[in-house]
Amino acid sequence: MSRSTRRWAGIAVAAFLALGGVHQESAQAKKMAVPSEATAAKRFRVMDSGKLGYIDETGKIQVPLTYESGHYFYDGLAAVRVAHQQWGFVDPSGSLVIPATFEYVRDFHDGYAAVEQNDKWGIINKRGEFTAQPTFERIGDVREGAASFTVNKKMGLMDVHGKVLVPAIYEHLSAPDDGWCIVRKDKRYFFIDTSGKVVFDPIKIGNVAWNFDEGVTAIRVQVRKARGKRSASYRWGYIDRSGKMVIKPKYVRAHKFSEGLASVETDARMGFLFGYIDAKGKLVIKPQWHHTEEFSEGLAVVKVGTKFGFIDKTGKIAIDAKYDSVTGFKNGLAQVELHSCSDAHRSKEGVCQQGRTDRVGYINPKGDYVWKPTPKR
Repeated sequence: MSRSTRRWAGIAVAAFLALGGVHQESAQAKKMAVPSEATAAKRFRVMDSGKLGYIDETGKIQVPLTYESGHYFYDGLAAVRVAHQQWGFVDPSGSLVIPATFEYVRDFHDGYAAVEQNDKWGIINKRGEFTAQPTFERIGDVREGAASFTVNKKMGLMDVHGKVLVPAIYEHLSAPDDGWCIVRKDKRYFFIDTSGKVVFDPIKIGNVAWNFDEGVTAIRVQVRKARGKRSASYRWGYIDRSGKMVIKPKYVRAHKFSEGLASVETDARMGFLFGYIDAKGKLVIKPQWHHTEEFSEGLAVVKVGTKFGFIDKTGKIAIDAKYDSVTGFKNGLAQVELHSCSDAHRSKEGVCQQGRTDRVGYINPKGDYVWKPTPKR
């Protein structure tokens, strides 16, 4: 091969490699441009004057405020309503990836969502294809590959393809949680697995109200029988999945465990106030509030007077109670509401009776606004 030929061959190879590099960069850029579920987790719904869109964790609008209504992002997608009874799903970039052809929808979980079309419910995948045809009276949220369905006001369990796993014989049936569903029959609750087998029935102990969280669930136990004019007395404690009472029933009310703590209401000796216990039942935050919620991202909602704020895990006020309504922190932000109305529409007790304006915003863990409250309508 001559020197000239070798030179042109070298140029051709270099050009081929360069084009290959450009192609690889283009493919990589395209791959990077696809919104991820991690990105979706950083989308927060906002409303202003009756229109809904989504912001990121800094408060920057990522999906324009053009929708009538919408849900939070789950499993990488968010349900949005583009017109009356027309729901579809958007991705984190705002693209309507599943057309708005449904009368109502539930959120995606594990790649599937229940949707209503022509007054019947079915299940779709993320391509918008029906995996269970819309022939059901009602379908609940999909969890762990299954969902509740309703027939003649009775509930059963089906898989995402419409195969019946548990017949519709229950008054209530929750979505699977770690393989178990809580069901209600004849006005009492117990647990079944996804085949319908009864795996735990607490009837000899008491009555439960929720699924297991962090290995335990609250249970209501009779601690004193009715005698004469004195009525029976009940208290709440906690049991594990084997039915063992791990925290004695001594609380007026008891909530779910979250991040190692649960809020409980003490009796009259401590003023019927809520505090927090740890997994061993030790009271780690003294009772001092009339309303408390679960811990999320290190903070919990409490009510002080008529307003809501947040405490940390020592019980210290982390964000002042100055909001009329709040949700717990999720992915770094919490939604807060401010209500306002004119004095002419306010009762003597300070309650707004009509003409109330609700404004919704988002704060970070420092209590700073990333989205200042805007009107819902």
